[in-house]
Amino acid sequence: MVEFWTTNKFDRKKYQEDKDLVLAFYRKNGFRDAEILSDSLTYDKTNRYLTINIYMIEGQSNFLLERSFGRVILSIHPMC
Repeated sequence: MVEFWTTNKFDRKKYQEDKDLVLAFYRKNGFRDAEILSDSLTYDKTNRYLTINIYMIEGQSNFLLERSFGRVILSIHPMC
């Protein structure tokens, strides 16, 4: 098991920020409809380990590229 935190204190605000970063990453990489459907936090019986489950949907991969070459504009629209 890998321990990621150096402190035993769980920071809900930081957790929410991290979830927002995950969504921003997906959206930046073409998944503009990505959303977190639900998440859960569960401690083990000893309250030593925290399990985080995040259930999300990526949606379709989309991208929009537009480049101008003089008078010619090349547009590539979202993939279907």
